[in-house]
Amino acid sequence: MRVLRWLMFGLLLAAVVGAAWVLQQRRLPSPIARHLGPPVVAGALSERPVLFATAEYRFVPATTEAVEGRLTVPQNRARRDGLTVDLHFLRFPAATNDPSGTTFYLDDGPGVAASRAVAGPRFAFVQRLRAAGEVVVVDQRGTFYSPPTLQCTGRIDFRLDEEATVLNRAEVLAPYIRTCAREVNAEADLSAFNTRESARDLDALREALGLDQINLVGVGYGSQLALEYARLFPERLLSIVALGLEAPHQVYKLPSQVEPALERVAAAAAERAPNLLDDLAEVLGALESAAVTVALDLPGRPEIVLGRMDFEAWLYAALGSRTGIGAIPRAVGRALQGDYREVAAAVAQSRAAVAWSLTPVAVTCSAGASAGRLERILVESEFARLRHFPNAPLVATCGAWPAAVLPADFRFPVESDVFVLAVVGTLDVHASVEALEEALEGLPNVTVVTVEGAAGGDDLMVEPAVVADLVVQFLRQERVAVERVVLGPIRFLSP
Repeated sequence: MRVLRWLMFGLLLAAVVGAAWVLQQRRLPSPIARHLGPPVVAGALSERPVLFATAEYRFVPATTEAVEGRLTVPQNRARRDGLTVDLHFLRFPAATNDPSGTTFYLDDGPGVAASRAVAGPRFAFVQRLRAAGEVVVVDQRGTFYSPPTLQCTGRIDFRLDEEATVLNRAEVLAPYIRTCAREVNAEADLSAFNTRESARDLDALREALGLDQINLVGVGYGSQLALEYARLFPERLLSIVALGLEAPHQVYKLPSQVEPALERVAAAAAERAPNLLDDLAEVLGALESAAVTVALDLPGRPEIVLGRMDFEAWLYAALGSRTGIGAIPRAVGRALQGDYREVAAAVAQSRAAVAWSLTPVAVTCSAGASAGRLERILVESEFARLRHFPNAPLVATCGAWPAAVLPADFRFPVESDVFVLAVVGTLDVHASVEALEEALEGLPNVTVVTVEGAAGGDDLMVEPAVVADLVVQFLRQERVAVERVVLGPIRFLSP
């Protein structure tokens, strides 16, 4: 009996200690669980050993030793006005005795802090890259750990009693962006928060770390940044891995490159929803003719008005992952019957008051689009199922952006002899197979791996663990023999 009491006491103590550890980790302001030594400063570069911990776990976080660093770089290298960026990075040592070079990891976005992303579902992927050599995770300028972050103090709150349109979104966004731009003006040159300056940051970091050449692994927007680096510093590159490749001139999406991916999504859902595209067209047509008012089960938010653009926004977001795609047939089917509650709840959350950072706005709006591309989008939109929606948020936002777009040569296709591994998901509407074909026109040394049944982002990195192995092979300059990875069927939600 006494042994049993001591056993129960031990279990209770372990539970309390475990809960305290979990709560402690949840309160950590960053993935850095503990500093393991003092900082070492050499000019503009500062580094210190740390214990890196994952933010998502069941019982205890996964941890690994790393080096946390900061590099002070000019905001605008053309002006040299004294304004700087505190560029944050993490160095994970090679897990091999035969490294093939240092790899810089560039996350999606723009505006996403890579340090946070690799503390989540992408942790295993990034750690697997260490089999090819040292990995440097770079938090791009303006993201959470690389200030200034261009954070606005005021919140933007879209009304619930009117449907979303490009015009009424622009009317709300324009004064908000102008006010926030004035707030951050003292610490930030807004014209300097763009892909080209970020590419120069990467080269400054390469030089500060004493590296002759580097590999770049980019996800989504990170691949766009990698290609711009290839344009500016071709002699400093060993190779590029692009997961969901987006070229700098492809910020504005061509409907002809979105539509085929949407059709492949419909084909994947054919058993559950054989007429998905026709049903979607009927729902969008009805909402275009007349917006609907939907009751909400949210405190202080009794109802919301939904229109065509609202449904398109929900759909475009859902198309970003296999999980989201799995919800589309059910939501469309219910909407066809007049039940918009599932979509309305998600749209209401997106309209909730939040404080923006101007970093993603700055990076996206500074990219611009050529006159020829805009004309092509206009023509193709007339016959596209989603019409102009993939670019509607850009139109609503960028009209109020106070800084100039980058020079025209930024919107030229990137031409480079660098060796590229491009990983593309067949269901990715944001960086589709067709968009990849356009992006690769100036890149002759490309190996393409197609992931059948994947959208973008985590679909290319987390579920198909084999992709990480292929990336390591490529970084080690080995032949990548696999051209296609097939995922299991998507789990579509029941009606």
